[in-house]
Amino acid sequence: MNDYSIKTDEELILLSKADDTAAEEALLRRYASLVSAVARRYFVVGAETDDLIQEGMLALFKCIREYRCDRNAQFKTYATLCVKRRIFDMIRASKTRPTVVPLDGCDTGSFEEVEEGIDAILQKIKAALSEDDNRLFTMYIDGFSYAEIATDLDTTAKKVDNSLQKIKKLLKKILKD
Repeated sequence: MNDYSIKTDEELILLSKADDTAAEEALLRRYASLVSAVARRYFVVGAETDDLIQEGMLALFKCIREYRCDRNAQFKTYATLCVKRRIFDMIRASKTRPTVVPLDGCDTGSFEEVEEGIDAILQKIKAALSEDDNRLFTMYIDGFSYAEIATDLDTTAKKVDNSLQKIKKLLKKILKD
């Protein structure tokens, strides 16, 4: 009998690829709280949090099957990225905007005006950055550490820091304009 709780993610992945469904289930249980944490950060009109969690679990299931141990990326990093992308895709597909509520209680105008302004800034940023810098910036905004970004992009944490400094300077320029 295997004690899956003491096995590493990579060991469970390899067992799962060898048709060990218990190993796959162990990974799904291990990362269920991560999926829940990601899903609870968003609100979609007409959808329940459970819907987002279900989408995230489907993404996790798919990522277990697709993960390659030879890629020098930790499974947790890959899983987090897959779950977030799946949830973002669901939000985009819903054709609604996540509800935005100002936390400081100040009057910032209508939500539509705020969202339009944010969208315009995001479009300028996206247009000004290379594809790699866009990916790096997105991961940074999503809360990934420099080390996680470096692993995912197959680079060093120092190069991530240098790129982020360059991006921050560009952002300041865009925001001034």
